[in-house]
Amino acid sequence: MNYFKTTLILLFITLFWNCTSNIQSTNSKLTPTQLTCEYLKNPPVVDVASPRLAWINQAEKGERGQVQTAWQIHVASSQDKLSNPDLWDSDKVVSDQSTRVEYGGEKLASRQDCWWQVKVWDKDGNPSGWSEPAYWRMGLLVPSDWQAKWIGAPWEGEEALPKPSRGPQALPTEYRPPSPM
Repeated sequence: MNYFKTTLILLFITLFWNCTSNIQSTNSKLTPTQLTCEYLKNPPVVDVASPRLAWINQAEKGERGQVQTAWQIHVASSQDKLSNPDLWDSDKVVSDQSTRVEYGGEKLASRQDCWWQVKVWDKDGNPSGWSEPAYWRMGLLVPSDWQAKWIGAPWEGEEALPKPSRGPQALPTEYRPPSPM
C-alpha cells in the first residue's frame, strides 16, 4: 500500500512538472501586438532589401507608466523555425524603439518567405512571451528576376498585327432611311 502511494505521488509530480514546464512563464507587464512590416500587417510582397519592422506594446489592464526597455526579434524562413531562427536572431537589444526597426539578418532573396516574432522587456526588466508570428514575402529585388514579356501596342520596331484585307464592304457607304408610311 505504501508503494502504491509513493508511485502515485511520483506520477502526480511528474505530470505536474511536464505540464508546467511547457507553459511560458513571464512576469512582464507588456505584450507585443499588431506586428507590421513596412507599415503593413503580413504584407504579401515587400520590395525593400532591409524591411522595417514595428509592433505595439500593450500593457496589462490597470498598469500605468509601463515602457519597453529592450527587444529581441527572430526571423526565419518558415514558422516552424522561429524557435531556432535561420535568418536573424537579434539577441536582446537595449532600446525603447518599437517602430521602424530595420531588419539586420542574412541577406534576403527575391520571393523569400519570412516569418518573424518579437519579445520585449518591461521597465522592471521582465521579458514578455514571444508575440504571435507575423509574415512577409520578399518581392523581386533585381531586374534579372523579372521574366515577363511586354505586351501592348506595337512600336519601336515591333511587328504590328496584320490588317484585314479590303474585301467586299459589309455595310453600304450611304445610309438611306426607310420611307415614311
